[in-house]
Amino acid sequence: MRYRLGTVSRFIAQASFVGFFLITPHALVAQTPDEAPQVTKAKEDDQVAREESQIRVSSVKARDLSEAFRQASKNVLPSVVTILGSSKEFNSTLDSLGLIDDGSRFDSVGSGVILEASGLIVTNHHVVNEAKHLVVRLDDGREFEAKGLKSDASSDLAILHIDCKSPLAMAKLGDSDQLSVGDWVLSVGSPFNFEQTVSAGIVSGKSRVLQGTALRGQLLQTDAAINPGNSGGALVNLDGELVGINTAIATRSGVFSGVGFAIPMTRVKWIISELGAFGKVRRARVGLRVEPIPANIAEELELPVRGGAYVTSVNKGLPAEQAGVMVGDVIVEVAGQKVRTKNDFSEIVEQLPIDQPSSMKIIREGKPMQLEVKPIERDSN
Repeated sequence: MRYRLGTVSRFIAQASFVGFFLITPHALVAQTPDEAPQVTKAKEDDQVAREESQIRVSSVKARDLSEAFRQASKNVLPSVVTILGSSKEFNSTLDSLGLIDDGSRFDSVGSGVILEASGLIVTNHHVVNEAKHLVVRLDDGREFEAKGLKSDASSDLAILHIDCKSPLAMAKLGDSDQLSVGDWVLSVGSPFNFEQTVSAGIVSGKSRVLQGTALRGQLLQTDAAINPGNSGGALVNLDGELVGINTAIATRSGVFSGVGFAIPMTRVKWIISELGAFGKVRRARVGLRVEPIPANIAEELELPVRGGAYVTSVNKGLPAEQAGVMVGDVIVEVAGQKVRTKNDFSEIVEQLPIDQPSSMKIIREGKPMQLEVKPIERDSN
């Protein structure tokens, strides 16, 4: 969003037990009373040594994690920018003379990430959509006017360019599909206009859908802090690779409550490719409706409920019908990608190549079938 251990008695018992089996009864009578305290002391010392060793190991692991955070931050920070927006016009002459402060110049703050050394930057649609004037501030303080803005409201992504004579530091792109719940991630951006801020957390969930919003697609969930001004900023793994673009939070207070969302990099790549090539995002459709597999049918097919998408309607004359899809079919794979839920299906289908054949694997009456469907473009975004 924009900036609006055992006891001594146990050790004695163990020492007596060991003494009984290792020495003669005479020796036991003569030695056990004198040796028991020594054995107990040795075991206590050994326990202390083990605890100290565990502390040292934990300390080393903590330092290693700290070093990983440090290195990941170092790798990504130069590529994260602050995007300042103004919804009103201001005097460019006074601005160029430095006579207008930021408080007067701009009324919104967001973040962005440099994707190409030539100046291509990705951010959120809601960071830039109401601005009449946009300025990009680099990590070294230099400022550039944003140009060539292209935006997609449905995905909440936008791209823009800045002209810089020297090559810019760009983010190294990671594979968000390789992330697992529990993986460490860092959120980087300009929360509340505090530039170059890094916060740490984990991947709390995947394939999240924000019901009741216009935002399309499945998102990554994280507890790395995302606050006003973080929108459009980077979510990176411990290698400093960009795995998502921060976009939203779930909150009742207006600030971060431990539940944040980022657009996965695999989706970001597709969106920016469409915006770059066509100036808009073309989305494919095949003309059918799917729902979760009913429990009784899932049991009959020996599938988990989240083991595919159940076809509930097929539109006449559209690609799905032409491909032979029927009501009651269970779609388990599209274009080589597994379908677990109806959201998976929607996500995969809209990114299919338009007017090009794609494979579709279904189960009909308990038998697997392979179909071929040729998607068409949706009428609008």
